[in-house]
Amino acid sequence: MGTSYQNLLVIGELADVRGKVIAAGMNGWLVPAGPNRVVLLPREGEWDVADVDPLAKQLSADSDASVVTNEVVDSDAVVMTVYQEGRPVHRYVSDQSIFVDWFIDDEGDTKFRVNGVAYPADADCPTGPSGADPRVLAPFGAGPVDLERLGAILQGELNETGWRLAEQQHWAIAEALNLDPRALTAAFRWARHEDLPLAVRVRPETLPE
Repeated sequence: MGTSYQNLLVIGELADVRGKVIAAGMNGWLVPAGPNRVVLLPREGEWDVADVDPLAKQLSADSDASVVTNEVVDSDAVVMTVYQEGRPVHRYVSDQSIFVDWFIDDEGDTKFRVNGVAYPADADCPTGPSGADPRVLAPFGAGPVDLERLGAILQGELNETGWRLAEQQHWAIAEALNLDPRALTAAFRWARHEDLPLAVRVRPETLPE
């Protein structure tokens, strides 16, 4: 088993984001990742998974700010989904092949399924990155972002440190965005003050401290 985690990057000042997260009844840690950039590490549910999509929809709708979810899937792929005005507008996947579902149908034929659509085994199977547009993700960065460098990392073409795992690629993406990679590659269940000294705990008012 590889590493998996889910979090959200929100554009805004920590105090403002904290107020909106508490008002929305969310439970987690807030971690500054750069100037006016805050990461929400939502508390996980069953199987140590946090469902970040509804949180991103709510925050982007309520705060009128862009939000991007960060998901690493079993060390195999990075998934980043941009939300605006309560809806997803762009999705980056570092390796589409992890979402390909191979199966044998009732006739005994091998097929694969993508997004609920079945294809014969000899059809072109999606592989590699999709949505690797640095112009979409650059606004989430702090300060000027080198688009060529970010684009190369999203494509998996620039690998200066020899990363092989999705979480290592995600770390490189965070660095290219001039953000603190410790925040972007963290999860609620791993959060420790010694590692994230500026982290702020947030929880619904009905929950005890």
